[in-house]
Amino acid sequence: MKIFNKIKQTLLGLAFLSTLGFSATAGAVPMTDVVDPLFLQHISTGNSYSFIHDIADGIGGFVGGNDLVNSATLSIHLKDYGGKETYTFSIGLPAQIFNGSNIPNGFFLVPGELTNTIALSFSALLDLNADGKIGVTIQALSGDFYFDDSTLTALVTKGGAVSNAVPEPATLVLFGLGLLGLGLMRRRWYRQ
Repeated sequence: MKIFNKIKQTLLGLAFLSTLGFSATAGAVPMTDVVDPLFLQHISTGNSYSFIHDIADGIGGFVGGNDLVNSATLSIHLKDYGGKETYTFSIGLPAQIFNGSNIPNGFFLVPGELTNTIALSFSALLDLNADGKIGVTIQALSGDFYFDDSTLTALVTKGGAVSNAVPEPATLVLFGLGLLGLGLMRRRWYRQ
């Protein structure tokens, strides 16, 4: 019976702690921005290609100083017809650096393809939070390849970290279970 009570107390405590993690992203909405040039952009040794992702444009877009980007990922799609290459992505300021190599080779007129998905670092998130824009530079260190497109997906809390949204029922239940667990632990502590 004592083991069952310990397990129950532990689970209730964990439920309470997990509500703290849910509350930070409860009102978050995904925002995406796609950069897709009309033609494939050829990048060869020593050359680079730069572009900017902007989640602040359009109706309901990111509002700098008011909204908060909690997390973001960048997916960059590259193509290659053959050979070996190495490349680097510089993301934001100060730059988050990502190194890659060897896009699969294509066959005849069909290029090989590779999508690199990168979680933005703390410094890149700070840059994105400033105004909803983040610069990306792709540089070929050796070989050559083509840039096809890039997608930025950001999880944004509208109105900043403090949201006026009504908590979800599951969050309230977990919070209540956590409080109940703390109350039961305190009651038991006083009995001993």
